[in-house]
Amino acid sequence: MHHMTADIAELLRFLLNLISLGTIAEIDHEAKRVRVQVGNNLTNWRSWVATRVGNTQTWWPLSLGEQIILLSPEGDFDNGVIFLAVYSDQFAPPSTNPAHHTTRYPDGAVV
Repeated sequence: MHHMTADIAELLRFLLNLISLGTIAEIDHEAKRVRVQVGNNLTNWRSWVATRVGNTQTWWPLSLGEQIILLSPEGDFDNGVIFLAVYSDQFAPPSTNPAHHTTRYPDGAVV
């Protein structure tokens, strides 16, 4: 009976950690890695998904405090990858007009 309880607890941990909302806590641009705060947990250094990394490449690093979605295969934060950013009070969208494709840069430029 105890073995079944342990299996259920492990399955629950897996499901709860599979997709998490977190905040960028540390950034190492050279290593292309970040650490994410998920509740009381601080992940190890994790990579983030890029738009393109083959023959055509993009570099669009995350920002401290940016809210993200962490995908953790096997429910283990140590295997996680940062998938997408999520708008927050600290990082609001540059436009809410559905007809615009807008990018705001750190220097204030808006395209």
